[in-house]
Amino acid sequence: MNKLIMIFAFAFASIANASAQPPDTQQPTLTSDECLLNTTDETWTAMGLSSEQVEQVMAIQTLCQTDCTAMQERGGSDPALAQAMLEKHRETIRGILSKDQHAKWIAWCAERPVKG
Repeated sequence: MNKLIMIFAFAFASIANASAQPPDTQQPTLTSDECLLNTTDETWTAMGLSSEQVEQVMAIQTLCQTDCTAMQERGGSDPALAQAMLEKHRETIRGILSKDQHAKWIAWCAERPVKG
């Protein structure tokens, strides 16, 4: 799983650099891609998610990992397609969480140490 995460992080590192904007016009990032894939069921539970919500978001994380693997296997590095895929998963998670839970997740993602 760590190898998959490393592949995912590497694939999207170039996207972040390619789509960088000057600081005054840059949109705030909802979550990092690493955070999207690495929020554990324990963390979700600590944020107040029900067991049903945890199952749903974990399924989305699995789907995201599957999509990333498929994209890598196709040799694709289409930044627009990758960004659209990630945004789809983020929006699906946003739809499952309450406004408060989503805010907690975004804060947790912003505060967690970056693994490198």
